[in-house]
Amino acid sequence: MKVLVDTSVWIDFFRGKPDEQALTDMLREDRVITHPWVILELELGHLGSRRRQIVIDLWQICGVGISDHHEIQTFINEEGLYGKGLSLVDVELLYTCLIRDCLLWTNDKALKKQASKYGKIFQ
Repeated sequence: MKVLVDTSVWIDFFRGKPDEQALTDMLREDRVITHPWVILELELGHLGSRRRQIVIDLWQICGVGISDHHEIQTFINEEGLYGKGLSLVDVELLYTCLIRDCLLWTNDKALKKQASKYGKIFQ
């Protein structure tokens, strides 16, 4: 099963944090996808001298599109996701995992809690 990697995990990966090897292995196994909004969030940060190549590489594994805003609005309201500490990007990633049948790898506590409720968290 594919794993959608959140911004928080990529940041740790680029900083050389403990899960770096696990993500490297998954990339080699072609098990990782990311989302356009995650890539754009990363572009807002400091990616160092390899910035251009990192962004190009991330677009190569993007693998998903952006959901229609009406779908997201319906998802928020039907699932009661308001007031849970989630951002719009968080909800989009969670929704993407549900419709694409993939797992979510995140270090964000609120997002991890919600993804767990749907059985969509990668651990």
